[in-house]
Amino acid sequence: MSLSERLAELREARKVSLQFVADAVGVSKTHVYELEKGSASNPSLNLLLSLADFYDVSLDYLAGCSNHQSSKLGQLKAFVASDAVAMSYQSFGQYRSAILKLC
Repeated sequence: MSLSERLAELREARKVSLQFVADAVGVSKTHVYELEKGSASNPSLNLLLSLADFYDVSLDYLAGCSNHQSSKLGQLKAFVASDAVAMSYQSFGQYRSAILKLC
């Protein structure tokens, strides 16, 4: 799946407007539209990172290098929820539920 297809799919899945995305990442609505249609070439790394953060996906997923949407936050949630973590670090176990609520 291409970058443009991923961007359109992510926006539609979250039911947000082009303008909402544009405002969130600091570009014009037209630029977001062009990215989704594949007519904008060579988006900056900073813009791609902003979009990945906005959609809470990894840059690999956004670029089509991976089919796993896991972001840093998703990876942290999985790590914290892991029983191995609680068993390995007994003192951490008592804080696990509080940290999960923050995520």
